[in-house]
Amino acid sequence: MIKRYVDGEPAAVLLERRWFAAFKAASGVRTECEALLESMAITQTAWSRARVRLSELEAMRDARCTGRRARCVG
Repeated sequence: MIKRYVDGEPAAVLLERRWFAAFKAASGVRTECEALLESMAITQTAWSRARVRLSELEAMRDARCTGRRARCVG
């Protein structure tokens, strides 16, 4: 019979392999979370700017509608 595990118990080697696999998976997920966080920040900034622009456009529309005309014509 050939002994596969030269440097330690089979359970210890398996545990070590699982630990490294879990560490690698966690690192990958951490990288993904960081990318998503950056994307969320960019999206939040764009959303805020769009809301400001929308408010400006609505204010211009409303100011035009409340001028001389009794009712606003698109």
